[in-house]
Amino acid sequence: MQELLRRVRRRQPRIFRDVPDERVLRQLNVLVPADGGLAVSRAGLITLGSYPQQFLPQVHVSFVNVPGTTKGDTPARGPRFLDSQTLPGPLPTVVEDTEDTVAAVLRNSAVAAQVDGVGRTDRYEFPPEVIREAIVNALMHRNHGPHGLGTQVQVEIHPDRLGALSPGGLFGAVTGDDLGELSSSRNSRLALLLADATLPGTNRVACENRGSGIGVMRAVMAREGRRAPAFGAPLVRFRTTLRRGRVGGTPRPPSTVRSPGRDDRLGTLVALLGDGTEHHAGDLADALGIGRAMVNRYLNELIDRGTVEPTAPPRDRRPGVAGTGSLTADRIGRPRQRSCNPTWCTTNRAGSLW
Repeated sequence: MQELLRRVRRRQPRIFRDVPDERVLRQLNVLVPADGGLAVSRAGLITLGSYPQQFLPQVHVSFVNVPGTTKGDTPARGPRFLDSQTLPGPLPTVVEDTEDTVAAVLRNSAVAAQVDGVGRTDRYEFPPEVIREAIVNALMHRNHGPHGLGTQVQVEIHPDRLGALSPGGLFGAVTGDDLGELSSSRNSRLALLLADATLPGTNRVACENRGSGIGVMRAVMAREGRRAPAFGAPLVRFRTTLRRGRVGGTPRPPSTVRSPGRDDRLGTLVALLGDGTEHHAGDLADALGIGRAMVNRYLNELIDRGTVEPTAPPRDRRPGVAGTGSLTADRIGRPRQRSCNPTWCTTNRAGSLW
């Protein structure tokens, strides 16, 4: 909340600079009148609450890989879902963690290697940027009213398609023909808040509030030579559909594949930490252009492998619990090498990430 107040005062000093916190929060509709006093609005809870699902259980994103073309079309003795995950938390955290859902989609889809000269490029069945925009678009425009709160944003991959489904149809003056051109926000208060709410551990905001998502999806699919995304909007829901197409690869088992871009980020972290100096985790997040929470996950993984080690004690790590994502050390150590100060390490384990 304090970061939100600092940001709006910095961006709009003439309006908010000398205004008390409570009044600013009322002007931003974080606080609203209720029973003779003030209460947190739904937009405020979804944006700034530590765990909005305590009060709004279905305000989250779910992902499933369904073996059939419908959820009911499953093998008699096979699994109902081949892969699944859930993203809870306040909306800025969910937007930041959307990278996890993008990775989940890509590890359950086809990939082809395109060799150009001495380089190799992975070409994915679904462009990551399009997946991300589809999910964020669903989050931004979902119905948070009484008829929509019982349904989460659903991301489903089937043998023939990828779909992102959100509660709530088209809003305002927008028609099917206007998608990507005319912008009309169902959640205008929420959109304004998210335009000033930063993603965890970064200076990036949760959304631009410019209505550019559908245009970006169409442009990227056209640039990649793929079929255009399809958009359907019955009265009570909105669906984005990306049809599957061969890219020269085959779907890979979830247990054997790593998220695209993840290897590069881990390698970059090791390179950054190998310069002989100590680094703050927040600086590493900025260098990679990702959130502090995601950097902490990568650092925890590298620490568990013994590739790097913290050089200051975490403030809230729980002894004996690995991989909790609770790393908040002020400084992170360089890669382990054969010849180094014993306080760092004594073994050579930095030769390979895996």
